[in-house]
Amino acid sequence: MKMKALSHPLVAIMGTTGVGKSQLAVELALRLSSSLRRKTGIINADAMQTYSGLDIITNKISAEEMRGVPHHLMGFKQPGDDITIAHWIRDAVGLIHSIHAEGGIPIVVGGTSYWLQHLLLQTKLPSLQTTAGSSLQGSGNIAVQMSDELHAAISNLTKEALELWEDLPEIAPANDDETSMRLHSLLVALDPHMAERWHWRDARKVLRNLWVMKESGHTATDLFWKQEQEGVPQPRFPSLVFWLYSRPEQLEPRLDTRVDQMLKSGLLSEIVSMREIAAKLSTETGRDLQTMYTSGIFQSIGFKEFEPYLSSTPPSPALFDEGVEATKHATKGYAKGQIGWIRNKMMPGVLAAKAARGPIDVFVLDATDLEKWNDEVRDVAVDLSMKFIAGEPLPEPTSLSVVAEELLPTLKAAPSPLAIIARNRKVTCAICTEFSHSLKQYTDGTEWEKHVRGRVHRNRKAAKARREDPEWIGNVKMRERREARERADAEAKASESGTEGSGEEVGSHEVHEGELGEMFGNR
Repeated sequence: MKMKALSHPLVAIMGTTGVGKSQLAVELALRLSSSLRRKTGIINADAMQTYSGLDIITNKISAEEMRGVPHHLMGFKQPGDDITIAHWIRDAVGLIHSIHAEGGIPIVVGGTSYWLQHLLLQTKLPSLQTTAGSSLQGSGNIAVQMSDELHAAISNLTKEALELWEDLPEIAPANDDETSMRLHSLLVALDPHMAERWHWRDARKVLRNLWVMKESGHTATDLFWKQEQEGVPQPRFPSLVFWLYSRPEQLEPRLDTRVDQMLKSGLLSEIVSMREIAAKLSTETGRDLQTMYTSGIFQSIGFKEFEPYLSSTPPSPALFDEGVEATKHATKGYAKGQIGWIRNKMMPGVLAAKAARGPIDVFVLDATDLEKWNDEVRDVAVDLSMKFIAGEPLPEPTSLSVVAEELLPTLKAAPSPLAIIARNRKVTCAICTEFSHSLKQYTDGTEWEKHVRGRVHRNRKAAKARREDPEWIGNVKMRERREARERADAEAKASESGTEGSGEEVGSHEVHEGELGEMFGNR
């Protein structure tokens, strides 16, 4: 029986840095274009690579490496600009439709798995429910209708909180604890369940949740609840997903070597230019420099790691070495985070969609040994892509390699949307908050249990209990001193009344009152 070829397929490539994602995208595009006589286009899904210039620090593919294949959503943002997931998905979906309209095959590739996940699946991510994301359905900007729940919460705000709500900052504060706590307190008042997800110092996420409410007219909790009612998110397009995976023991030395190569290619010069760009933008816009460093291109690994070295006069070789090690450490940490997101968030959602008969397939490709990359990554991906587009049956994913057989069975089921809200809930310690005069929050579970067992918390708890015990010696002494002061005041007043009109000199009365003050510690 002849299978029906897919008319609107999507191929996606994900994985950590350093596994050859960009190279595979180009190889696939060239092979599919030549074999199927269909147009191909690559769509970038790496947040840092959306910025123009700064090619070394963002690990952009070079024009020569692109080999003539069109690359989209790469280098189109200016340093200092921000790009949100809603805007990127809007643009990516538009490009996918355009490529499909010409009979082509879009290939999406990048290391920002968060973006890929919400592109592949039609999730009800709160930030996608704003007016910024409404164009995904072609509706454009529409008037926001506020939910009764949010309207009631806003009507109960204090005057100061209402003023903050009406004039929300566009950029999260950096090194401004007072504003960060005010924003978190506002989120607590409007959406207490979602507020428990974020530490008050995580001002960017707190502010984003507030903007989601302002732009959508609903609390994020309400949007998650609606997603719960609608069930498992389904794929936007029939999709074939490749997860390029390398064992950490082989990947980490490779990442160290990459950092060394970036330095030889001019990484430091690029960071210096970034610092100059940031200083210029700060002067032109009035934005705080440290705040700018927490967003956009300035979050690239290497920028803050070499800050001490580039700020030292004269340049310190020891600080340079520290910058190199810090950059290597951050790069390896980023790779671990990418794997964690794919394993714990993206893959469970994709597999749930597949289990609900959604048109999406995922294959793990072993990119551990670069000498075998062509055989175990490129050729396997080309073969699977040809079968997928032709509508032919695909093999069992665990059968491709030992790595696939080890990885795939360990993946957990996707949590429900409401379970996501409850996960990593932050608990506020009222006792330590009172003693330190700043909000003390801990993740529920192990971190919270460790805190309450800690010496500092136990000492503060004991001090609070003593302070509230009326029979505690400290309170008894305070009460005695207060009563002594009251007696002294009463005696002073009685003495003053007794000497009125008696002809005594005022000076003698003042000396007597002073002596009383000395006696009772009232001076």
